Amino acid sequence: MSRKKGYKHTDATRKRISISNTGEKSSQWKGDLAKYQAIHIWIRTHWGSSYKCENIDCEGKSKQYQWALKPNRKYTRNRKDYEMLCRSCHRKQDITEETKRKISLGNRKYLSCKIISCKRSHLAKGYCMNHYNTIFRRNPCFKGGK
Repeated sequence: MSRKKGYKHTDATRKRISISNTGEKSSQWKGDLAKYQAIHIWIRTHWGSSYKCENIDCEGKSKQYQWALKPNRKYTRNRKDYEMLCRSCHRKQDITEETKRKISLGNRKYLSCKIISCKRSHLAKGYCMNHYNTIFRRNPCFKGGK
């Protein structure tokens, strides 16, 4: 059945259509396969903004609150997988030894040379400039060498 040209739905009808196409009924619904940002939007929409820190050991430093995924949980739409934390507690919870290592790998200029006895910071391929030149530039096997 085609719509009449110029026909407009009433406000009540538009509201019913909107409600019938939300959540799991929507053609865009991805369930637990939704991306990080989509789940965070869903959380704020359904549970509201966080307003307190649920950490028992909170020092009360921060007045900004965030929804945080509990350790060793997956992103779902289950309230038991999340907790409200202040920004300070959220950071302490998220920054583990593994994330510290990943952060330091991102800042390559601060890592030391692969040569164990050398303490200089590396610049290229894990070597300081001195060792890089010795290994790659002066080596006749190196294609770019002289």
